[in-house]
Formats: sequence, structure tokens, C-alpha cells
Amino acid sequence: MGLIRWPLRLHEDAADYNYVNDEIQTALYEAYSSVHDILTRRMQHPIMELFSKHMVQQRKKRTTDNPHYDPTNNNLLEDASKFPFLVPILPGDSSLAIDFISSLKYHIAQLPATIIDDCAIIIIGQALFNLVILRTYLSRPAENDLDIFELVNNRQVSRTWTNHEQALAACFGEEDTSIDAQFHTKPSPTLWGIKVEIDSELSIPGGSPLVVIQQPVIWTERPGLTGGVLKPRRYRPPYLRSLIPGPRPTPKPAYGTKASDVTNAVSLIKTTPAKISPKRKRAVDRFGDVEMPATKRKDPASNPLASTASVEEDAGPSGTPAKLRRGTRKRTALKF
Repeated sequence: MGLIRWPLRLHEDAADYNYVNDEIQTALYEAYSSVHDILTRRMQHPIMELFSKHMVQQRKKRTTDNPHYDPTNNNLLEDASKFPFLVPILPGDSSLAIDFISSLKYHIAQLPATIIDDCAIIIIGQALFNLVILRTYLSRPAENDLDIFELVNNRQVSRTWTNHEQALAACFGEEDTSIDAQFHTKPSPTLWGIKVEIDSELSIPGGSPLVVIQQPVIWTERPGLTGGVLKPRRYRPPYLRSLIPGPRPTPKPAYGTKASDVTNAVSLIKTTPAKISPKRKRAVDRFGDVEMPATKRKDPASNPLASTASVEEDAGPSGTPAKLRRGTRKRTALKF
């Protein structure tokens, strides 16, 4: 018998092998800020009280054998890993939350005081993100997240086995390999000691639900795991990846002259300067790369303080009357 082809989505370390699922990761992205607020106790969620009771019970068990028990970080992580809140999702989908949890540890470490240890971030964060993944399986809105939490806590949700897991169960010797069979442990090549060939291109056939719910269910609308301003450090959903920055807007001149008017004025200056209106000339004057029109000269006779200027005439080469030359008019100085 050859090796069983094992989909990457069923592999526990699928995220380390470049497994992506934008539908799930986008939901995790949108729930990130809410999960952060729950861990820092800015938002209430029943899972926090559930986890606290579990840790108290674990400590009591240890102090029974050792009254002077002083837990280490490894002891706390071991006790937290026994948290009996198991969300029935695919192992590969669960691995997608690891990167978001690492980002949570970074953001919580930036707070002024340490209010929660790493083991709680890992266990509670993973459980909350798993609930978001289960919500995508059920195609429910975020307003039903507390309903889904209660269904999991009451063990009213179970996962159906894929055909690959059923084949693995048959190799392990299970008698019942149906889609809703009750195994002592979930099908796992590592745990069952069966060699498989992980295929990243092999997908799980659709058409059948991944989980089933024990009826009846009354869906309510309560605050869910979504919204908030805090975002993870790495992942960007497709709707943000597709945004392309547009061209920068052209700044408008403060004086209100239209660019089309200036362009037309410049073209007229080069062609028929005599026909340009004074208004157009003033518009052109504001640009340094355009020749400035001559200032309008005033008639000396209009100045009452100026005396009548005499004009000298120069004989032309052919005896024609001389032309008036600019700058040669004699002016009489005024005496006071």
C-alpha cells in the first residue's frame, strides 16, 4: 500500500509550509483588536472567567501534593495547555492563528505594566481565534460569536471527518470510519504513527459541512469579535492589498488663475501679441518664464508739473523726416 496523500490543511504546522486561506485570515484580521481588548480586560468575555477557574483548579491539584508549590513558567504553560475548551476546526486552519498570537504578544508587551502572562495570551488567544474560524465554517455573522462560544462550551458542536481522515482511520484499524464516527483520538498521522505524504496542492472536497451542530440553536445578536483600531503587524487582507495609490492632485494657484487661461495667453503672446487683451497680459505677468509686456507710457502733457519737451529731428539718409527717438527729449528741471 502506498503513502496516503495528506492535504496541507490537515497538517498541524500548515502555516509553516506557506498555507494561506484569505477567507479565514481576513476574519482573524478583523477580530484582532477585539481579542487584544479581551486579553487586556478592556472588553468582557466569559472565556476569561472560564480560564481563571481552570488555572485555580490546576494550582489546587499541585498544592495538594506539594504545599510549598511555587509554579514556574513551564508549570503554568503546562497547566494552561490543559484548558478543556476545544474548538472543532481543522488543524491547518488553527495554525493560521499563530502569527496573530505572536503579534498580540508584541502589542501587549508595549503596555506600561504586564497584566497577562504569555501562557494566557497563547491559550486564550488561540481559543478566541479558533472561535472566529469556526464562525467562518458556519457562515454566521460576528453578532453570533457568543452563541458559538456557548455551543462549544456545552459541546454541541462536533467536526465531521474528511475522506482523507476516514482513510487514515481505516489504516489505523478503526472499525467505524464513517463521517461522524466516534474516535478515541482525532485522526493524526503523528499520533497514530502512520506515514503520509503531505501535498500542498491537494484540497479538501467541498460540498459537505466541516462541523455539525446539535439542534436546537437560537441565534442572538450580541457584540462579537470584530472591529477596533489595532491591527496585526504582518497580514493584510485582499481588500487592502488591492488598493493602489492614485496620482497626487495638482496644486491650484493661490491667486485663482486657471492654467488653461495662462496656456492660451502664452500661445497668443507668441503669435499675435497685439491682439491680447490687458487682462490676459496681467495673467501672463505672473509667470517668470514669459516676457513681460511693456509698461504703458503716459503722455507728458498729462502731467501738469512737466514742461513741454522739445524734440530734435535728425535728417534721414534720403531726406525723409526724422523719426522721434525715445530717450532724446529734453526735460526742464523744476525749481522750488
